[in-house]
Amino acid sequence: AVTGRAGTSFRVRTAGDLRADGVTAPEIALTSGGTISQSAALDTSLLSVDAAASANLSAADNAIRALAAIRAPGGLTLRTSTDLLLTVPVSVPSASLTASGGITQMPGAPLSTGALRLSAGGAITLEDGANAITRLLGADATGDIRIVTGTALALNGPISTSATLALTAEGNLIQVSPGLRAATLRARSISGRVALD
Repeated sequence: AVTGRAGTSFRVRTAGDLRADGVTAPEIALTSGGTISQSAALDTSLLSVDAAASANLSAADNAIRALAAIRAPGGLTLRTSTDLLLTVPVSVPSASLTASGGITQMPGAPLSTGALRLSAGGAITLEDGANAITRLLGADATGDIRIVTGTALALNGPISTSATLALTAEGNLIQVSPGLRAATLRARSISGRVALD
C-alpha cells in the first residue's frame, strides 16, 4: 500500500499489485505490474494510471479532476466528487466513470471502449468525433447527455436524464435493453439505422 502527499507530483511504481491508501498531489501517476485499487481517497488535479490488469479507483471521496494517460487492460472503474475531464486519448476494454459534477473531454482526447457506464451530477458531454464507444451499459445525469461515437452504438442499459439525450453514431444506433428516459431525445446514425424500440 502507498500513502503520501506532495507539493507538485507524486509518482509510484510497483512490480505487483498497487493499493493507494490516500494520496494528495497536484499530479499523481500510479504504475503497477498488476491491479491498481484503493482504500482511501485520491486528491489530484491530474491522474495517470498504468496498470497491467484492472484499475478500480471508486472511493466516494476521491477528488480526481482530470485524467491523463490511462492503461488498464482489465478495465477502469473511477469515481470522483468533482467534475471529470479527459485530457488525452483513453482506450480501455471497459470503463465505468462516476462524477459528482460533469464528465467532459478536451478536443483531441477521444474515449475508446467496448463497454461504458456513466453517471454524473451534472452534464455528460463526450462529443469527440474520434470516440469509439460500442456499448453503453447505462448512463444517468442531471444535465444533458451528449455522446458521439465513430462506431455503431448499442444501448445495453438504462439511460436517464431530465434534460436532453443526444446520441450520434457512425453506424447503427440500436437499443438492446429498455429504459430510455429524457425530456428531449435526439438520435442520429450517419451511415446506418436508428432502432430505439
